[in-house]
Amino acid sequence: MANHKREVIDIIPPRSFEASSHKFSERKRRIFPFEIYRKRIFYILGILLVLLAAYSFSAAKAEVFITPEMKKFSSEIVITVDKDAKEVDLFANIVPGYFLEETNSLKRSFSSSGKVVVSQKAKGIIRVYNDYSAVAQPLRANTRFMAASGEIFRTPTRIVVPGKRIENGKEVPGYIDVKVVADQPGEEYNIEPTTFSIPGLVGTPLYTKFYGKSFEPMKGGFRGEVSQVTKEDIKKAQDSVIKTLKEEGKKVIEKKTADYGGILLKEALFQEIQATSCPPVGTKVDKFEFEARARSIALIFKKNDIEKIIANQIPEGKKIVAESLAFHWDPQTIDLESGKMVINLKFSGNIYSSIDFLNLKEEILGKSVSEAKRILEEKKEILQANIKIRPFWRRRLPSWSKKVELRLDFSQKVD
Repeated sequence: MANHKREVIDIIPPRSFEASSHKFSERKRRIFPFEIYRKRIFYILGILLVLLAAYSFSAAKAEVFITPEMKKFSSEIVITVDKDAKEVDLFANIVPGYFLEETNSLKRSFSSSGKVVVSQKAKGIIRVYNDYSAVAQPLRANTRFMAASGEIFRTPTRIVVPGKRIENGKEVPGYIDVKVVADQPGEEYNIEPTTFSIPGLVGTPLYTKFYGKSFEPMKGGFRGEVSQVTKEDIKKAQDSVIKTLKEEGKKVIEKKTADYGGILLKEALFQEIQATSCPPVGTKVDKFEFEARARSIALIFKKNDIEKIIANQIPEGKKIVAESLAFHWDPQTIDLESGKMVINLKFSGNIYSSIDFLNLKEEILGKSVSEAKRILEEKKEILQANIKIRPFWRRRLPSWSKKVELRLDFSQKVD
């Protein structure tokens, strides 16, 4: 068996070396761009951090809600409202009074509930002619005139029919317009325009020379049941209109009082009603109108004037929560003519100790939220404190006084 020697090559063949160099070059090209972009990324991150810090400073704001230690307080005082007073008198408990006035009217239609049987005669006007002579002819009261269709109408009073006259060289009949009334009630007498004869002249030469004509229909003839206004209808209409007038007048006075920042006591509102239009009982109509006018006048006073009086009753160093005030008004005397009113006032509300906001703010500026809360709640006059801060990632209150706002929170219920 022949011996074969192994050959060991210690030098890398040129081809293998070139391949290795090519791989190294490729890796270097990949690493080199990252080096360039890494610097840019760090630069951009640096700018973002600076902007974020600037925003955190400029947008920084803290709202501190302080719930003071409160307790119930009640008292009773006598207050005088006087229209002649120019300002609040804290020693005599006098407040200025003010008059408010409103006038309104209302007209409404109502149905008549009464029923009555009615017989009415038709009425109208006819023109009576005298074509007989130039001499005027009298006709007595209740002279009958018969329509061409047979209905009889009468003249309620005596009339005189003028005689014939000459007009443009020709004779023309004299005439007179007279009121006539149907002989009997009923719709059948509501006839259209027609001619009339005078039955009383039958058989005489005057019959064809005296006659009448109507130019409009006869009206008003009726026989049957109609509605009429009763005493109860008037009472019902009166009550309805007056109630509405009073309610509307009161609403206007209340609106004016609210706009004025005032207080209106129901006992200090006076209303006068005057009926201006009302049909008499028995009027025969299906519907009738009732009209009335109301005058409302009130003596009011301002709420903030009362609060000044109340504030003067509060113990020294204490304040009262205006929103918690409850009043019980008991008017003793009201004189509208003199513009004076004496009221016994019972009031109650929540009181709290005055808080020095300026010094309190200085104590918590720049403090952490937890430390600021601890400082606040250690004060005996403060029950609790809640702090809202922005941006949300901040953990400390701004150091600039204008960036911190303190507010009182009275939402806590007081037993």
